Amino acid sequence: MSYRPPLEPLTQKESVFALENHDMVFRFLKRFKLNSDEYYDIVIMRYLRVCKKYCCEERLQNWAFSTIAFRAMSSAVYNYRRSLRRKFALSLDAPCSEDGTVSFGELLPDPKADILKTVIDRETIREYYSERNLKNDT
Repeated sequence: MSYRPPLEPLTQKESVFALENHDMVFRFLKRFKLNSDEYYDIVIMRYLRVCKKYCCEERLQNWAFSTIAFRAMSSAVYNYRRSLRRKFALSLDAPCSEDGTVSFGELLPDPKADILKTVIDRETIREYYSERNLKNDT
């Protein structure tokens, strides 16, 4: 993940520009059918960054602001979704029960255990409970 420095405060000119074009954020969300409750915070920061950059860099003004803004907001959505798909690390010592007495590591099967014995044990338990349920039903 790349480091992005914090957004510097907008100048008066940049603030006015951002305010005048703010409806573009909602047009973007509507065009791509994105829930504004979930995605507004994600795209608005990129929108403000691009407003600042567009006002400062004359070479960007060769293109329509909407083109630059839509590309930037699309990139923000893509990066957000990519971050959701990333695998995360989980400690095997982390508690997984409500009372915190059982850890994730305790739920994993022992790799050194005999697989045949494990299967036989499970089948024995199933048979025991199925016979017990049959006796209780009668």
